Amino acid sequence: QLPGNLPANWTAHFDKSELSISTTLMELIRDESLQTLVREALVNNPDLNATALRLKASGYMLSGPRSRLRPRLNAGFSRGRNNQGEDGETGELTTANSNRLSVEVSWEMDLWGRLADEYAASNYAFQEQEFDYLYARDALAVRVIQAWIEQVVIQRSLLIEAERLKVLKHME
Repeated sequence: QLPGNLPANWTAHFDKSELSISTTLMELIRDESLQTLVREALVNNPDLNATALRLKASGYMLSGPRSRLRPRLNAGFSRGRNNQGEDGETGELTTANSNRLSVEVSWEMDLWGRLADEYAASNYAFQEQEFDYLYARDALAVRVIQAWIEQVVIQRSLLIEAERLKVLKHME
């Protein structure tokens, strides 16, 4: 039996500043089995791993355009020996040894900004690939979470239906 003094309206007062804000999807659902499934999917997905390796390789490729902005230094050393012929007075073979050391410094002035633009374009392409990788990783995690939620919903629906059937049999 319900009490006679029920209020006409229900209100709940709470401080909105006390509500926590989740920064990641995994913080919303704190279930260890789900987190294990997501980690396993991220580690064992061959396409995602290949994308990560391509991203790593393209990061190494950034050094080419960046290095063109800096001066270049080339150094070399060569050594040679040359048989010049026979000495007329002594009849001995004469040889000449030569050692050569070379140092070259070159630098291209980027008057029109072409080299800086090439580096910026390479950097933007790398960032684009990085965002594609992050998107693919997050999409995979979301698919695993969706499948996990569907499985939980089906299990709980079965439990509810079993309980409902039990109640209906009891009522019968």
